[in-house]
Amino acid sequence: MSNQISTQANKFWQLVSAPNTRSTYQQAIAITGQILREAVLLIWLTLCFVLVFFDWIGTVAVIWGRQLRTWITTLGETNSDQMAADTGKALLTVGKTGIASTIALARNQLGLPEKPVSSTPPLIDSSATVEASVPTPVVPTATNTPTPFMNPYSTPRSTPTIPEEDV
Repeated sequence: MSNQISTQANKFWQLVSAPNTRSTYQQAIAITGQILREAVLLIWLTLCFVLVFFDWIGTVAVIWGRQLRTWITTLGETNSDQMAADTGKALLTVGKTGIASTIALARNQLGLPEKPVSSTPPLIDSSATVEASVPTPVVPTATNTPTPFMNPYSTPRSTPTIPEEDV
């Protein structure tokens, strides 16, 4: 039994004292140190990214909140008639621009020259003055069908009828 122990002890000592064992363990410790260093750096950079991301989210949220508050404030201050007129003008401008760019693209695709700037006079003479006239009010009668008020922001409803005894 002591022979087996001494044989095993000799094998163990030869393995531990071999020149390549020391260099192998030194390399393993060096590589483990590099792995730990890179892992810590990766964790640090991830933490920095998360902090910067949340800061960016907070900044964007504050900007959007201020813009929303300004929009709501100006929405409450504007007249609904003026808003409808402005919306109509904006839609008209968008429509004109969209049609003009579509036509220009179509002309370009067909190899036609670009349309020259219109030299025709405008349809409305801006120098002419127009006298204002007061429209005569229309009194609803039993034969007239009343026109419902159409709010562009509401859903359409059925047309109201005028009872005969009110006429």
